[in-house]
Amino acid sequence: MNEINTVHPPVGDERGHDEARSKQLLRRAWWSLALFPVSFVAASLLGGVLLAAMGHDPDIETSPPWGPTLVAGVPAIVVLILPGLAAAWFGRRAKELGEPSGRTAAVTGLALAAAFVLLNVAAAIFSR
Repeated sequence: MNEINTVHPPVGDERGHDEARSKQLLRRAWWSLALFPVSFVAASLLGGVLLAAMGHDPDIETSPPWGPTLVAGVPAIVVLILPGLAAAWFGRRAKELGEPSGRTAAVTGLALAAAFVLLNVAAAIFSR
C-alpha cells in the first residue's frame, strides 16, 4: 500500500534543473556577444563579395548605387547582428527560468545590434 511515486521528481529537483538550465542559457547569452568580432569580419566579407559579384569594385572611391548597396548591405547587416539577437534570445530565456541577469545580457545584445545597424545605415547615407 505504500507506493513510491516514481513518475514525478521531487519539487527540489525541478527547481535545481531550472536553475542549472538558466545558468547555461545565461552563459550562452554572454558567449554569443563574444562572437561580434567574428560576425563583423563575416559581414564585411559578405558585403564585399556581393558587391563584387554585382560588378562593383570596392577599391573605387565612388559609392555604388542604392540598389546594389541594399542587396549587399541587408544580408551583411543580418550576419552582423546575429550574435546580438542570439544573446537577446538566450538572455530572455534565462530570465524566464529565474536568472535575473539574463535581462542584462538580452538588453546588451539588442543595444549592440541596434547600434551596429544605425552605424551602418548612417555610413551608407552620409558617405554619398
